[in-house]
Amino acid sequence: MDTLQLLSQQLQSSLNTDNGNTRSSLYSQFLHKIIAEKIATCPSPNFPTGLHWINTSEPLSISGSLRGKVIVLDFWTYCCVNCLHILPDLHEIEQKFSVEDGVVVIGVHSAKFPNERLNSNIENAVCKYGITHPVVNDSEAVMWRELGIQCWPTVVIISPTGQLLAQFVGEGHKEEMIDFISSTLDVYSDSVEKNNTLPITVGESFKSSFLMYPSKVCVNDELLIVSDTGNHRVVICSLNGNIQKVVGCGSEGCKDGSFTDCSFTSPQGLCQIGDVIYVADSHSHQIRTIDLKKEVVATLAGTGYQGRDVVGGKIGCEQALSTPWDIIPYSSAQLSKAANSTSEADTLLIAMAGSHQIWAYFLKSVVWWKNRTYEAHTCVAIVGSGNEENRNNSYPQKAALAQPSGLTLNSPSNMCYIADSESSTVRQLSLNDGQVKGLAGGERDPMNLFAYGDVDGKGIEAKLQHPLGVCHIPDSDHIIICDSYNHKLKLMNTKTRIVTTLPVQGLSEPGGVSYHPHSRTLYIADTNNHCIKTLVLPSDLTTLSELNVEELSLTTTDDMDSPRRDLFDHSKKSVIRVTYDSLQVSSHDKEVVTISYNLPEDSYLTEEAESQYRVTFRSTENQTTVKSLTKVVQPCKDKTATVNVCTELSPADVKSCEGMELTLELLLYYCSKTENVCKRMCVIVTQFINFAK
Repeated sequence: MDTLQLLSQQLQSSLNTDNGNTRSSLYSQFLHKIIAEKIATCPSPNFPTGLHWINTSEPLSISGSLRGKVIVLDFWTYCCVNCLHILPDLHEIEQKFSVEDGVVVIGVHSAKFPNERLNSNIENAVCKYGITHPVVNDSEAVMWRELGIQCWPTVVIISPTGQLLAQFVGEGHKEEMIDFISSTLDVYSDSVEKNNTLPITVGESFKSSFLMYPSKVCVNDELLIVSDTGNHRVVICSLNGNIQKVVGCGSEGCKDGSFTDCSFTSPQGLCQIGDVIYVADSHSHQIRTIDLKKEVVATLAGTGYQGRDVVGGKIGCEQALSTPWDIIPYSSAQLSKAANSTSEADTLLIAMAGSHQIWAYFLKSVVWWKNRTYEAHTCVAIVGSGNEENRNNSYPQKAALAQPSGLTLNSPSNMCYIADSESSTVRQLSLNDGQVKGLAGGERDPMNLFAYGDVDGKGIEAKLQHPLGVCHIPDSDHIIICDSYNHKLKLMNTKTRIVTTLPVQGLSEPGGVSYHPHSRTLYIADTNNHCIKTLVLPSDLTTLSELNVEELSLTTTDDMDSPRRDLFDHSKKSVIRVTYDSLQVSSHDKEVVTISYNLPEDSYLTEEAESQYRVTFRSTENQTTVKSLTKVVQPCKDKTATVNVCTELSPADVKSCEGMELTLELLLYYCSKTENVCKRMCVIVTQFINFAK
């Protein structure tokens, strides 16, 4: 379809003829022009029937329920870091223009990888990234093809009358989109429906556990350090899972301070040097430090905003970064022939996923490649042109990566191995001179980022699907690969380049792995299963017939100051509110109050995740709490769709006041009998109880 391309040309032509007018006025002129000249005569196609919708109770229709709304279609795929970069822009649009104002944002998920076509995986991504607008799984890319979309992300604007108006391709168009939407509301004011009749209901689909989408792990002789990414915090444990410290308040942010006051935003890679843990805080675009002695968090590099710089060279917090995803320590002394493995690390190597590069942060003054000296605290790009490609080269700045997401170091050989997720490859970086080579996956065409699969083999004959983590096994030529979208761990011999799948079951998009050499134990961040798993490797890596993976149980002590979330904190959840008719009861005897709530049709409570309720009785006279209790909801054996909650009021409770307000908070995990998906629902039921004297 050429309509969007034609409109884009017309729009750009209008902007290029700026005679001192504001952008908004130019947009208005453009919209009046296309209406008068009937340029936008092509209506948008409707969503195909039968698609899976998220954050809505029923499918939406461009010619039906969305009629009268300015529609913002975001064509995205959840593997793509560029798509993640515009989520804050879309959130700001939603904050500025509500559904009541006549604007609705809809994510059209158009998968790159086969794994991304599955409803449950998209629901996990929607939950993980805090997306609250409706999302439709266009798994066969029907809308993508009909509209002629060519890349991720692309935003398409549709008029209240259903006509295609404009498209914005790539990142960095927030202000233009806001101005264009504002102009569209003005020009089409007679057609805009300012109401909130859309069936938007934000849901969540994750298992209730201490961790939420953990993405990376780091182990040393004594500690296991976990990026609890979905909870925006870092968890520090003993190797057997005893939780020692929880760092971060649990809310998104980039606040420095004490362990309980500080905040992170989707922390990813971690490493430790001495008493300091370094964190790639991906969505705040910063490198953070956790001082274990002082128990404070500080910012080492990054401004807190996404940068577009692909060169770098500024000092610390003056240097803007773009979505750092992993981080490892390195000693520049290894560049010297006199280096040894005990040299103290003075450099941090950073997988800068957002700019498709490897960066370095120099903790001290360092002499780097070609005898170039960098002063302490300099942060600079060292590998990659910034183009998203699978391009290998002897010259580091001419090589190109595609969303590097995992790093590991083989110190004796001075090699760094890279999980290059969007090219579905593992790459090798020589830290002697910066040469980049391909080891496994992908293909020879550097522009082809679709050479993925699930095939064991040698070099490019092996196929991976969006690998996110790598880990070198000391004293060997082997690395472990988190083949994330194949839900597998794979073993690669870096000398022979042969890749073999490990016989491990039950993983779901594992994001990171770390190795404890003394116990030969792999610690795995099993991201979508919300847990850490362990796997003991045999001393002979050629014998892999049976491997037993176990979930690590995280435990805490009663006196530990752990900022665990209140399960009934509804501040960031969509809540269904129900008010029942008042109840008249006797004030003389013990009363049993029973409340029933019906789940969606053909649904039942899941046994794998504990649903809970909290019931609170408050006096209607002074709102003081008379009684409050929290309990687990027991699933019915016959898997019915009704939840029954019974609670007792003693004669003393009844006599203490003339009436009570009962508030029942339900946190329900339920499964659909017709769809292979489990969801989370928050319900608040209110009922007034009057006592007959």
